[in-house]
Amino acid sequence: MSTQGEILWVDDEIDSLKSQMLFLKNKGYTVTPLSNGYDAIELLKEKNVDVVLLDESMPGLTGLETLSKIRSAPAAAGGDDHQERGREHNGRCVGVADNRLPDKTRES
Repeated sequence: MSTQGEILWVDDEIDSLKSQMLFLKNKGYTVTPLSNGYDAIELLKEKNVDVVLLDESMPGLTGLETLSKIRSAPAAAGGDDHQERGREHNGRCVGVADNRLPDKTRES
């Protein structure tokens, strides 16, 4: 079965994103969930993915710190440098999101 692409989703609250991951899987994407930036960096040494989604507010390495380390690390075997690969394939990207709710909403 052909896949639309492979997504690495890194979020310390990954369990709360099950419905979004199921949606992407039903659309034909392969989704690999991880709960921290350290594991993401290690995985990307061994495996290439099409898109990395990062939560900005994670304990340990934040999403931005993880992004910086991903960009400076060598890609997995058979892949080019992460920055070059993004340009070469016209659209591969690494994104950082902060999905926290505004403080007012959290209090309810």
